[in-house]
Amino acid sequence: MTRGAAARRDRPLLWPVIAVVGAAWLYLLIIPLVCALRRRWWLAGSWLLGPAIVFALWRPMIASGDYAHLLIMLPFYNAKIAAAPIDHGRALMVDDWSIGLAGSPSTFLIYDDSDRIARPLRQQSPPLTHLGGFETDCSGHVRPLRLHYYLCNAD
Repeated sequence: MTRGAAARRDRPLLWPVIAVVGAAWLYLLIIPLVCALRRRWWLAGSWLLGPAIVFALWRPMIASGDYAHLLIMLPFYNAKIAAAPIDHGRALMVDDWSIGLAGSPSTFLIYDDSDRIARPLRQQSPPLTHLGGFETDCSGHVRPLRLHYYLCNAD
């Protein structure tokens, strides 16, 4: 099969994407414009303000979901940390957060009671071990949560 034939077969998959993008443009531009042309200023402002609020609050909503996930699962993680191997006198644990709706396919929760994972690998003395290869991907590229827990996107 040629590349052109495969591309033609994939075209029906683009129609839902095109429909969603078209509906978003309709929502974001045309309806507020019609409201403004009819001099319904409050209605036009509402149509423009709604998406702006969602865009402004998107990252805080994601962060609060991460915090809620951590707090709900904290007893499980604490039990897992108690059973984890000790690395140079420090507890380390990695858990896969890419299962379900928690994050992207390569999102991992890391517990490091020394907080060395937040530093670049060359600044760690002694270097972290027992993380199954995450030391190089995540060192210095983590987002702190709470209580020595960090999120890493190992892309």
